[in-house]
Amino acid sequence: MRKTPYTSQTYIDGILEQLQAMKYTVFLEPDLRDWASFLKGQPATIGLNATFNPQHHDLKPGDDLYWLRVMQADKPVACIAYRMFDLPGGWISFLRSGRLWSQYLAPLSYPRVVHPTSRDYVGRIGHHGGLWVHPEHRGQHLNFYLTHLVRARSLQYYNVDHHCGVVFEGLKDSGLPLRPDGYAYERLDLSMEGFLQTVGQQSRLYTTYISRAGMLKQIAAGPHLPQVKAPAALLKQGRAA
Repeated sequence: MRKTPYTSQTYIDGILEQLQAMKYTVFLEPDLRDWASFLKGQPATIGLNATFNPQHHDLKPGDDLYWLRVMQADKPVACIAYRMFDLPGGWISFLRSGRLWSQYLAPLSYPRVVHPTSRDYVGRIGHHGGLWVHPEHRGQHLNFYLTHLVRARSLQYYNVDHHCGVVFEGLKDSGLPLRPDGYAYERLDLSMEGFLQTVGQQSRLYTTYISRAGMLKQIAAGPHLPQVKAPAALLKQGRAA
């Protein structure tokens, strides 16, 4: 049993050690243009998440962003992207502006923003997306390790107040965002519904959320996969989120 409590850094180290034991190597990459290039041509993707797509934003190395590239030998295994937003005006205003998906679009009048006003997150917000796992490696709980790794880095290097994600209805219905052996967020709320221009279709979008206190509690528990029996169908999940 570990005698000293986990810190953000030792938690990060613990996840990386577990991935290394599974013969995976994680590379920290500073340029989201490389993330977009990496995903193109990979199997079982559903397109590029506009939040991290340099065609929709002026994104450059050195900004509050990065992505993680996971390899096994020289073969692509998985990836996840990260941005940090400083939002003194709050999450709801940010959603309504459309700037989560594109800095070049006019403020959104549609789809409707229906996020609960009692859950308006203000301050420094970590945000992950663009999560992809190669079909041959699904079922290895890489979604758990990568989302938790990103959140620990969010605390360690960006001193965030909150961490949010955005998922579509299919991923919400899978249960993965709230599962202890999945993304393990604290809550999930319907935030937007209607036609989303950057996706080009009618959509229902949900905000996944965990507080700073919630992330610290997870870190204190250690970087260990909870022993939860997942449905066989869920283990096949690996779509972008």
